[in-house]
This record gives sequence, C-alpha cells and structure tokens, in this order.
Amino acid sequence: MEIKLVKSGKDLKDFIKLPWKIYKNDRFWVPPLISEVKFVLNQHKNPFWKHAQGEYFIAKKEGKVVGRIAALIDHLHVNHRKEKCGFFGFFESTNDYDVAELLLSTAKMYLKENGMEIMRGPMNPSINEECGTLIDGFDYPPFLLMTHNPPYYKELLERFGLLKAVDWYAYLGPIPSQLPKEIEIASQFAKSKNSNFVVRPIDLQNLAVEAEKVREMTAADLEARVKELRMELMKLRFQKATNQLKNPLKKRELRKDIARALTIIKEKQNEGQRTAKS
Repeated sequence: MEIKLVKSGKDLKDFIKLPWKIYKNDRFWVPPLISEVKFVLNQHKNPFWKHAQGEYFIAKKEGKVVGRIAALIDHLHVNHRKEKCGFFGFFESTNDYDVAELLLSTAKMYLKENGMEIMRGPMNPSINEECGTLIDGFDYPPFLLMTHNPPYYKELLERFGLLKAVDWYAYLGPIPSQLPKEIEIASQFAKSKNSNFVVRPIDLQNLAVEAEKVREMTAADLEARVKELRMELMKLRFQKATNQLKNPLKKRELRKDIARALTIIKEKQNEGQRTAKS
C-alpha cells in the first residue's frame, strides 16, 4: 500500500472520483457535481485558498485507489481563534483500518510539519461547506451541507484516536408560507428609521450581483455587523446553557455569517495594502 501526493490531472481525477466506488451500493448517497468539487479544490480559483493552504493525498493498494484525504490549514482560523489548529478533510476510505491510518497519519504529519498542534475534521474544506462525520441517520438522504458516509467511518476515526468535538443536527420542518413575525417586526422598525430601507428576497437569478452588493459594504460596516452577530451568538449560547435554545442550527448559521464577513474584511484589508504599495 502506498500514499501519493496529488500532483497530476490523473491524480486529481482519482481523488475526485473515489466516492463513486465507496458509495456504489449506497442508495441514499447523492453524488456531488464534479464541476463544483473541482472548483472547491482549485487553489487558484476558490477564494478560500487566499487565506489557506493544503495538500491532497490518495492511498493505493495493489494499484487501485482505496482512500483519499486533504490536509488543510486555514490561516484565518488560526489567527482568529489564536490556536495552532489544522484540519483534515475530503476523507474517504474503504473499510480497512490500515488505509484509514495511513491517510490520517499523513495528514497529521503534514499539519505538524507546518506548525500545527491540533487536528480536527473532517472539513471539506471549512465550516462554511460540508463538514463532520455522519454517526446516525444512515437511512435518510443527506441534508443540505450535511455529510453522508458509511457507518464504519466512526469506528475508523475513533480507532485512530480522534474524539468527537461537537454534535451537529439536521431537522425536518415545515416551510412557512409567510415571513416569521420577528422578521416583519425588524423590517418595520428599520423602515421607521430610514424611509429608503427595503427588505426583499435575494434575486437568485443574479446571485453574483447580489453578492457584490454585500462586498460593497465598507470594512467599518462589516465590523459593526460582526459585532451584532457575535452579540446574537452570545445570547444563543446563554439560551443553550439555560435549556431555552429552540433552534440549535441558528448558532451554526451565525458562525457562518461571521466567517463570511471576516473573510470579506480580510480581502478588503489585503486590497488596501496592495493599493498602498502600488
């Protein structure tokens, strides 16, 4: 058995296509769009890699690909959290501990050689994408942004010495025909303060234009928004501590919003530095 660093187009194709072998008999697995996976892994096109680094590896046994893994370092996370924590992601393996051990050891070594002291995962490649390992609910199709994997992954990861850090849940719920009352109240309050204020649905047909409008916010606006989101997150943590939290997924949504805002702030700072140098 050998471990190979992904370098060539053939290696990358093997890395991307492995899940089709792992899940060929899993009727609940939903194949990803290959073009989307290529974009996520493309370190020249995906904005995530502007503040991150990583390598991809495939494991081969008797000439056949039997596993894959990515070793990832998100410098934005390291600097923001003040912890030397790296991640592994895109983990796939046959039901063979030797394969899993080789993959995880390789990722661990990469992170250690690059100054990291903690390894968490799977992150594919960050908390803003699919992450975690499914440990219950294998008789359902995967939910949005929730991973799907064979039941034996839990045993492989725990045997290596990894421990569960947090539980993430997905819920089935009805979609309301009208906006929640809280949103309507917030909208009316905002309109009373500014007659030009408008609340409308996102135009999914022009998503790039909509995203650019968010990026047009100044760094000060974004930093103020981050403070608001953190205050709201603090309230949710208090609700959880007092068993009053009704929607646990709200915390994850807030963390994702904070991460997005911080990413844009960092990009604006880098743009400002490049402008100053030029």
